[in-house]
Amino acid sequence: MYVDPDHRGEGIGSDLLTETRDRLFEQGVEHINAMVLAANDVGNEFYQAFGFEQTATEPVTIGDERYEECTYSLDASESQ
Repeated sequence: MYVDPDHRGEGIGSDLLTETRDRLFEQGVEHINAMVLAANDVGNEFYQAFGFEQTATEPVTIGDERYEECTYSLDASESQ
């Protein structure tokens, strides 16, 4: 998920994630993963604020560059 910096702080990302999470869980999805680059402090804090727990950090290649990517997880039973 990405929100244009000109529109951050307006609740757009929070609304999108809340709606997506709720709909997925209502449809029986039991587990959601989200990935964000480790260097993206704003993105990492965003998922943590929603109760996602960091479960892994792995290298990824984008173009010719290598980065660390964090995986966050949220279980339906933990979000109630």
